[in-house]
Amino acid sequence: MTNVKSQMTMKKLVIPILFETLLRSLMGTVNVLLMSQVSDEAVAAIGVGSQYVNLIMMMITSISMGSVVCVTQALGLNNNERAS
Repeated sequence: MTNVKSQMTMKKLVIPILFETLLRSLMGTVNVLLMSQVSDEAVAAIGVGSQYVNLIMMMITSISMGSVVCVTQALGLNNNERAS
């Protein structure tokens, strides 16, 4: 019964996470479309800036995912001190 409940919770979380990821990836495209009316240099600056933002987001996501794995393993071993 607990497994079914956790699966339902996961399904409820999938849609908002996918929506957020989609919006984040569209942000750079919208910025380029808006700046294309200003100048080519503005579009180039947005492109370079978007690459840096994406790189930082990938690093933060990687650290976050690694932390989740470590905490989950510690909780599975009932090692609450290590999990915190």
